[in-house]
Amino acid sequence: MTIKTLAVSRHMNAAKIGLVLITILGLFSYPYIPQKKLQIFPGPHVWWGAFTDGSPASKTTYTYKNESQSAIECVFGEAASFNMCGNSSVFANQGVATRDQLVSDLAFATKVSPSISLDLTGYSGVWIEIDYRGPANYIYLTLQNHEPTLDLPDPIRQFRPQSVGIKTSELHEPIFIRLDEFKVSDWWIKLFSLHRAESDTRINRIQALNIEVKEQPPLSRHYLEVKSITFIGERISKENFYLIFIIAFATLLGLEGAFRIYSLYKRHRAAQLSLDALNEHNQKLQSVAFKDELTQLLNRRAIREIVSKNIAIKTQQNLAIVIIDIDHFKRFNDTYGHALGDKVLASVAQLLKQVSRDFDHVARWGGEEFVIVTQDAPAENLLVYGEKLREKIAASPIFKEDISEPIFVTISVGIAQGRLGESFDAALERADQALYQSKQKGRNCCTISLANDV
Repeated sequence: MTIKTLAVSRHMNAAKIGLVLITILGLFSYPYIPQKKLQIFPGPHVWWGAFTDGSPASKTTYTYKNESQSAIECVFGEAASFNMCGNSSVFANQGVATRDQLVSDLAFATKVSPSISLDLTGYSGVWIEIDYRGPANYIYLTLQNHEPTLDLPDPIRQFRPQSVGIKTSELHEPIFIRLDEFKVSDWWIKLFSLHRAESDTRINRIQALNIEVKEQPPLSRHYLEVKSITFIGERISKENFYLIFIIAFATLLGLEGAFRIYSLYKRHRAAQLSLDALNEHNQKLQSVAFKDELTQLLNRRAIREIVSKNIAIKTQQNLAIVIIDIDHFKRFNDTYGHALGDKVLASVAQLLKQVSRDFDHVARWGGEEFVIVTQDAPAENLLVYGEKLREKIAASPIFKEDISEPIFVTISVGIAQGRLGESFDAALERADQALYQSKQKGRNCCTISLANDV
């Protein structure tokens, strides 16, 4: 182990000890993290609007008792079997909507934009201070959550009422109510026959908090004044707080593991480099063994290796063989010499590569003969390919410095269409026979041996 490795290891151990101490401190400090607060009232983002049961027969009335309209006095009527009176704090920026819109019958429907609702999902409860004077034993708080996606027949009911009852005897001081104490009103669930999956408490689009009294004696008077509303919640949940330390430990251990792996890598790198160099040398030797030195095409050995490694003709009808022979090459070679003959072979090889496709394997088979292993196709397609090869060679002049006029050569082509169950050598023999037929026809042409030929 090197001095550098030992130093890094010491630093890692020191970091782990420090993280353990910080974690212990964090476990005891969590209860002292200040909670986040969202004060709604007093504040500029609440408009108040009183309401009654709305029945003309009940004659229940209300009167605002202060300038902000957060205090009302309700007088219940004489003839109501069910009566109610309360005040609604609508959460909205002033200027976004008019007061008439906010406190109208449609205030909790389409007139109020959902963009001015409150998302209270990060809060756990609400502190509320209420001054109540009257004979009621309970007052009721209701959070109205906007439900724009809920397909309800009555758009005015698109607000999920979630209520909790508070004993008036508790209201001598500010009271804390957990948000999970608010439950969806049974009448709202039954009215729209909601499935239990749609009847849960939701606080992601709160637009109003209602404070109300109901079912009170005729002619009774009730004074309701809301003095403050403040939502509170954890700045970070206990689970997420502890998760930070878990992630920190995991990160540190991961870094330590990565360092150990890197050290191991460094230790073996020299041997690996030697092995890579040896592999590269072997690949170069293999490349030389599989290439024709003159034309730089594949050689006979390479073609047989490709056929044996890929899906062979003897197992599936998916390969075709093309044999190409330069016409009168021996006579040409004897006339012009071997140097020009080599020039012709190299030029023809490059022209064959130009016409061939990515999936064609072009090789020099020996002498002036070339072989192409390609994908099997209909006979007409294979003939078109063969003709392209032939026409390309015939139309391409070959130049040499010591000869003033360009040289043109032609080729004869024999093609064997793939035959199911046939060996490579048998297919090669059929292609050679097709080549022989091309020569018998006068050369510079293509002949194909079909898969179903007898």
